Amino acid sequence: MTKLSDCVGMSASGFCVVHCLLTPVLPLLPLLGWSVEDHAVHQALAFVVVAAGLLALLPGYRAHGKRSVLALGLGGIALVAVAAIAPLLDMAESLETVLSIGGGLMVFAAHFRNLRLCRHCAAAGER
Repeated sequence: MTKLSDCVGMSASGFCVVHCLLTPVLPLLPLLGWSVEDHAVHQALAFVVVAAGLLALLPGYRAHGKRSVLALGLGGIALVAVAAIAPLLDMAESLETVLSIGGGLMVFAAHFRNLRLCRHCAAAGER
């Protein structure tokens, strides 16, 4: 389950970062049925990022015990979550973008590291 959650989390985090970086320069999202200003896209991605993060990083931490991976992931999750509720906080769009990109990169890195550490734990357990 951790491997699948890490892969889903990396995909969602990566898509979130790409979406935030490309939206200002490539207004193609309306062709997909999403408005450039549609906060539901951010909220849906944030939900997947948070859910996959918790489903992968918590069990991963129990397996490998690396607090730095858990801290990186939870910090990124917090940034993504705050960015997702930015409209409710009347936050500047530029700050929302920075939080989304920063948080997405942090979560992606945490999933990547978690996946590698869990593979190492599984290989060590097979010996």
